[in-house]
Amino acid sequence: MRTRKKKLALELVVATVAAGVVALAIRQAKQTRKRMSHSIRRWHPITINRDITDVTLDSEELQPLLKLGDAIEIQITPAPRSNGTEIAGRIVRDGRTDKEARHLLPKLRVALRNTQWLFETGEILKADEPPSTHRTLMGLPLDFVARHAREGGRL
Repeated sequence: MRTRKKKLALELVVATVAAGVVALAIRQAKQTRKRMSHSIRRWHPITINRDITDVTLDSEELQPLLKLGDAIEIQITPAPRSNGTEIAGRIVRDGRTDKEARHLLPKLRVALRNTQWLFETGEILKADEPPSTHRTLMGLPLDFVARHAREGGRL
């Protein structure tokens, strides 16, 4: 009789913990979806060390952004405290679903970063090539991170 009560109590504890984990996972998913939705709608700015008169929509350095075409809006304004020029981009939601807009967000971030590098250095910077030509199992995660680092906010 006593082992039966212990077993029932243990099952109750396991069920409670499982319900808590499921509730936490649902809450996390909702927060992530809300954050992503906000990230899609907002302006994503970069600041470059150039006078605003040097930056126009015809500038060759804006090509990475202009390649995205009508999918994004571009805004060019003076940077805060007269520190150069701010270029901002955001995704145009004209009939796009959230999934399509989420697919464009990494491309926008990469284009903004490449635009900034073109204005600042005149070229798109790349990570240093590995000193060894042999790919190793231990180096695969680092290769993956280096390939996708420009898509996200921070590494």
